Amino acid sequence: MVVTGGTAFQAVTEQFLPTLEASGIPRGESIILAKDWYSLIALARLLRDFGTPIVGPGARPYKRSRLFAQLAEQLCGAIVEPSPDTTRQLERALFHTVQDASGETRLELFGFEGRRVLVRLQREAVRLAQAGHGALGWLDAMSQATGDILRQAGYVDSQQSGLFYASVQEMKADMVRQKVDVANLSIEHLGLFASPTKALRLSTIHAAKGREYAAVCIIGMRTGSFPHYNTTDLAAEKRQFYVAITRAEKFLMYVAERDRWNNPPGPFLGPTGINVLN
Repeated sequence: MVVTGGTAFQAVTEQFLPTLEASGIPRGESIILAKDWYSLIALARLLRDFGTPIVGPGARPYKRSRLFAQLAEQLCGAIVEPSPDTTRQLERALFHTVQDASGETRLELFGFEGRRVLVRLQREAVRLAQAGHGALGWLDAMSQATGDILRQAGYVDSQQSGLFYASVQEMKADMVRQKVDVANLSIEHLGLFASPTKALRLSTIHAAKGREYAAVCIIGMRTGSFPHYNTTDLAAEKRQFYVAITRAEKFLMYVAERDRWNNPPGPFLGPTGINVLN
């Protein structure tokens, strides 16, 4: 399917998502592809505000680099949608969190002692979630509990244990700047980044190489963008386009959204789809 005119956001919300629903294709098996991260970040913010669960650039309402962010996401994911990979993902998140907080590499976290700490963290995460304080209250309480549990286990000192709560305050400040509806932020929202099976994925074409999805939407299919107007290697652009279209297993949509120059659909597209491959 070729969609021209309008914006990428309109194409996704008015054409792509309804088609997924009508075809019974889960969002977690679908992806939006673009040549660069920049256009995806702008689209991600619009989709997030629209209420569409997404993973990818611009999806998080806070910086992923915040100290407690990844561990919090994995703990929420273990609450909401545990999977066979839950323990392994939690181990990695805990290892990197301790390393960032203490500056030490603690490989024993992947062994028996690490599992004991994870069990304590998971039990406390569940208890606090059941208390019903919402995502922000959970983050505050769980970050403090994490600092205490890791300090008692000897993985951080007293000063380092307070870094997790401070990290949550930074995450909350990020959300305010992003104008996130924090009052309605849920543990499910946080866990989405740990188990994104229900979320629509956004990715560059390069990052999606080697993977396949039930449904694919390629944005930016305009003259001057794909291929780029000043490219000196048209063959490379064609190869990139080929990678994009071969990610789809069941449904493929091309979007030639309107830009400031009113450029027409690019030469790789015909009236109904692929035009140039050779």
